Amino acid sequence: MSIIKQGLAALAAGALGLTLAQPAAAAPVKFDFWFGLSGDLARVVDTLCKNFNASQSDYEAVCTSQGNYDATLQNTIAAFRAGKQPTVVQVYDV
Repeated sequence: MSIIKQGLAALAAGALGLTLAQPAAAAPVKFDFWFGLSGDLARVVDTLCKNFNASQSDYEAVCTSQGNYDATLQNTIAAFRAGKQPTVVQVYDV
């Protein structure tokens, strides 16, 4: 599966999880999506995030590149330990 498809799958999974867990609200439900890409691939993911946000008004993906896979993993572990982890994380292509 390509990196772009994995990113889309992660966004969809996060949005679906939020759909099932949250009651209907007037303001969009924000969720954090951290990803381990930079350069051209990060720009592609940013475009996908903007397109996702523009396509509907129920959810807002806050997409943040953490640089590379190792930095993303380290930042996610630190955020989890601090109780401030993102909703969705893309780390490594396995």
